[in-house]
Amino acid sequence: MSQYTKLFVAIVLVTFLAACSPNSQHNVVVPSLSTRQSFFVQAQISAGNILAPDDIIPSNPPVVSACDRFIQSLPSDYIHGFLKVPENKEDPQSPLISVFYYGKLVDGQTPIVFFNGGPGEDSHGDFRTLYQAQKTVPSWNFISFIYIDQRGNGCSSFYPQGSDPATLARLRNYGSRGIVNDAEAVRVKLIGDKPWKAFGQSYGAFVAHRYATLYPKNLVSAHSHGGVITSSAFDRLKGRIGSQNRVLAMYFADYPSDEVSLLALNQYVNGKCFTDQTSKRKTCGLTVIASMTKFLGFTDQWLKIHKWLQVMAPEGVADDKGILQYLQTLYFPQTSDPNNDKSVANTVIDFVDRNVLSLSKENCMKVYTALKAEGADLQHALLNECLLPLSRADGPPSVLSQQVQTLAPDLLTLADFQSSLASSKLPFYLYSGQKDVYVPIEDFAEELSVVKDLVIYKNFLSTGHDGFWTEPLVWSNLQK
Repeated sequence: MSQYTKLFVAIVLVTFLAACSPNSQHNVVVPSLSTRQSFFVQAQISAGNILAPDDIIPSNPPVVSACDRFIQSLPSDYIHGFLKVPENKEDPQSPLISVFYYGKLVDGQTPIVFFNGGPGEDSHGDFRTLYQAQKTVPSWNFISFIYIDQRGNGCSSFYPQGSDPATLARLRNYGSRGIVNDAEAVRVKLIGDKPWKAFGQSYGAFVAHRYATLYPKNLVSAHSHGGVITSSAFDRLKGRIGSQNRVLAMYFADYPSDEVSLLALNQYVNGKCFTDQTSKRKTCGLTVIASMTKFLGFTDQWLKIHKWLQVMAPEGVADDKGILQYLQTLYFPQTSDPNNDKSVANTVIDFVDRNVLSLSKENCMKVYTALKAEGADLQHALLNECLLPLSRADGPPSVLSQQVQTLAPDLLTLADFQSSLASSKLPFYLYSGQKDVYVPIEDFAEELSVVKDLVIYKNFLSTGHDGFWTEPLVWSNLQK
């Protein structure tokens, strides 16, 4: 980076840290996507596939439920069904919920139950990704995947709605323990008392850890990509923010002109707001581009990030039309039912199941301080999840967050995981990606120091959060 660019970045950062307020003088109304288009966009993003500006988005067909439409799209040789399971396995009075499963059973092959990322996502996007990947290599096509829509998502029963104490207590059952118990019910339904394999990606990798801890004897092997157990929520957040700074530098090495485009966008969006014409949702200032951080971890999508930056700031000049196109396509997609809210459930699961630290200004300042003490250059950071909260003032804790803090955690510990592997001798394959900004290599050090040679570990140098389907070694190990 040139001295001129460094000076320019510093000026820009100082400017945009005064984030846009709701009373911004500049407001642009953003046209909405149709419901069908929104479903398509969200399914693609959940699978790590960013729609490029020139991608064809399907037109809006006659209204069919998303679940019915998905079931109709399944390959003819796939099975599918619904199981009634207790919301809380330990409570005989617990209400029953419906869990949707589907996949292909191959004669002579041990099925692999697949757990997708999230929480709060269905399995459909990852199914499409893996299904297409299986077509490319003949041996991969014989792998027998069984997919489950995690409770609360997709075609399974939706999360209980509300934030009253009774509902929060129910939502406590929707984390990894409940998902694993659902998988056990599906296993018995499909193959009886035989064991199968578990494969988890991102949050699904955490679910695979829970499975290996709770029911190791019911697994032939477990495979975990992009997910680990960490005891410190702060260290995990620090690793995540630090990795975003590190991986962005790698991205600029591949697309050097995009540094100028990102600089221009940071400067341009300061003081501007954009409003979706249907939902009336408004986004201002840095929120316009903050969503791009999540795309950085999928290296197979970097070309599409480049295309969007060229649309939003061609030749380093921000363009209103291009920014509107980006927001319409990737930032403001609508859901079919605004009453089906996942935010409360995700807040509960983050606290009870995952020990996640919020992206508050206070926490981000602590992270920045720690990273700077370790020698990280954050003065010229152009894209990470802390830039937005650092530009705002922290408000008082929400009523919901205070209520959630009263729930009893159900955290999976490294000690329990290590003990289970040591006694069961279960083959456990653990993978990380050098360019992952979701669960980066920095987060793996603690688990590896505890489990040591109880896992088979591999760090992929050329991929990020997408390595679960692009790395041949993963597929090879699944077939063992």
